[in-house]
Amino acid sequence: MNVPQAEAEAVFGAAEITAVEPLGDATPAATGGVWRVRAGPADAILKVIRHDPGGNERWPSSEDAADPYYWRREPLAYASGLLDGISPLKAPRGLLCADRPDGSVALWLEDAGAHPEWTVRRLGEVARDLGRMQGRLAQAPPSEPWLSRGWFRAYLDLRARWVEPYLDGPYADDVTQIWAQRDEILAAVDAAPQTFCHFDFYPSNLFGADATTVIDWAYCGLGAIGLDAGNLVPDAIFDGFVAAGQGPELREAVWDAYRAGLVDTGLDFDEQALRYVFLAATALKYTWIPGTAFARGPEDVLGGRWLEAIPLLVDWFREALPLRSPL
Repeated sequence: MNVPQAEAEAVFGAAEITAVEPLGDATPAATGGVWRVRAGPADAILKVIRHDPGGNERWPSSEDAADPYYWRREPLAYASGLLDGISPLKAPRGLLCADRPDGSVALWLEDAGAHPEWTVRRLGEVARDLGRMQGRLAQAPPSEPWLSRGWFRAYLDLRARWVEPYLDGPYADDVTQIWAQRDEILAAVDAAPQTFCHFDFYPSNLFGADATTVIDWAYCGLGAIGLDAGNLVPDAIFDGFVAAGQGPELREAVWDAYRAGLVDTGLDFDEQALRYVFLAATALKYTWIPGTAFARGPEDVLGGRWLEAIPLLVDWFREALPLRSPL
């Protein structure tokens, strides 16, 4: 990875670059790569963002600013200053945003450091901070035209092909019942108070043992209260940050803390409707998991964790059913 001299000087001054370390996998089509760049005692994160129409089919990129998967959204979020107002959460400080001759964008950010040790208590603290941020912004939502809108619906549409072929497999009755309620759940999501959402809110994107720094704002936009909080629990289990056996405890810790965070802001909301979105929308979001997990098999590390979490999602949906209200 060759760092352009002009970018290096803008970020590090005269210090010479001493190391460039690749970080993670560039799965989403709009991510060309992520690196930690060191220059003397300083370091920074370089994320290269570009449009790739032939990229990952589950995580596409679009040139349309109105599309939930618009490829330039994260640089715009930093340039707009919107991410400066998400307290008590925070985003890494933007150091440089540079358009490159090949059409990509180089986004330079402060290094968020290491992940904390994830515990039920720490994730509850994160959830309360999320509730405080989203409760406040639900009362005066941002309106920038490039913010994603309808992201949750677009996510489901992209994954329908992985849901429907498995409706005759294990957990078929449960998956069928959840998928059959898709329109009703989406109506509840649309009717809920709308706020500023991250849409990929899970431990891999969260840093800090105390104050929580959130990275990867590529999908940020307007969505229902409860969506990000619901996402936090199963993704913590799917990716091995929390054991499946702690799922019920984690769910209630996140729910209690997130609800308390909303209350802290004085937001007026229907608790039953919020609980329905928190449970039912999360179960709906992951209806593609059973088929994919069984295709991987229990011997696969990731597939095995997903299989352990499926009963938790089924329980979420069953618990949500009595909460639904006619619209």
